[in-house]
Amino acid sequence: VEVDTKDTMYGRTPLSWAVGNGHEAIVHQLLEKGAEVDTKDSDGQTPLSWAAGKGHEVVVQLLLETDAELDIKDSDGQTPLFWAVKNGHEAVVRLLLEKGAEKGYILWPDAAVLVRMERARGRRAAAAREGR
Repeated sequence: VEVDTKDTMYGRTPLSWAVGNGHEAIVHQLLEKGAEVDTKDSDGQTPLSWAAGKGHEVVVQLLLETDAELDIKDSDGQTPLFWAVKNGHEAVVRLLLEKGAEKGYILWPDAAVLVRMERARGRRAAAAREGR
């Protein structure tokens, strides 16, 4: 069975469907079988875009460990970080930023998640300085 076969309707591979639905075990198996991590569907989205946009943090981590391209853009010029921010998945946003995702691709008002994260980080730092 060819692991990178695309469906005829959306151009998505089994890996793309598995990551979009958060099926960690299937994702792991497909990656072990050599599934291509940066294959784009008919909208130019990669498995990382799907996983980030759906908020599947563990799956995002698996893809990054398999060298998925962090700042790859879809047909509309959006990155996985954009989709995570747009859909409010703060844990995934944090993970992508820790791995070095480029913040410059995020436009206001989608940056609200980043603003909230920065404020929370500032509050935690202030509390630590005050010994709370």
